[in-house]
This record gives sequence, structure tokens and C-alpha cells, in this order.
Amino acid sequence: MTQNGPEAAIGEGRLVLTRAAEDWQNRLMAIFIIGKSKCSLCGDAIASDQKRIATTHFIESPSHPLWRFSDSNMHYDCFQNWAMREDFVSLYNSTIGRIRWGNGTRHEMAIDGEVRSVPAA
Repeated sequence: MTQNGPEAAIGEGRLVLTRAAEDWQNRLMAIFIIGKSKCSLCGDAIASDQKRIATTHFIESPSHPLWRFSDSNMHYDCFQNWAMREDFVSLYNSTIGRIRWGNGTRHEMAIDGEVRSVPAA
């Protein structure tokens, strides 16, 4: 994937992007073990009856302030009350949300953290 995202890729670069997108598609969710995996916001285990938010790894730099929340699980309620929620959603959408998948869709995160597959423009 290029620094500028999928829209900047043309010609031969499109093939590179397609391969990168396929690689990302194989890693769409953080590992989750019921009752064992901990919320990256509060640190408590996430039970099977608790709604959760989970993302793939999408922030590359460990020095980024949101890096530890990339490729993690969070309680849905914790995520709703998180002061950095809007920044996290915006960053997700500017990275993963820009990838056009082979089926003509992209993954968009809503402000509540739910990721939906939407038609790519």
C-alpha cells in the first residue's frame, strides 16, 4: 500500500495495491478469546455477552499515540466513551477505509466503531 492510499495508485501500481489489499483482507480482525482477551481501553476481560469493537493492525508506527489500539479489542461501551474515538475512527477510515477490495467495496468505520462494507466510489 502506498503512503498516499489507493486513489493515488494507477497503472502498474494498481496491481501492487491489489496484492496489498488482498494481504490486508487476510488479517481483518484482532485475535479474540472469549473471557480472556482484554479491552485495550479498560484492561478488563471481554465476556461473550459483551458487544465489542475490533480492528486489524492499521497503524504502523509504534510511536503513534493510537498504535496500541490498532489490532485490538475494546468493549463497545468503553469505545463509546473514549475521548480519542473520533480520531481513531478518522484514522481507520483514512487507511483501511480507502482500500478498494476485489468485490468493489471498502470497509468504513462508523462513529460508533462498527465496520461496514460499503460500495467503493
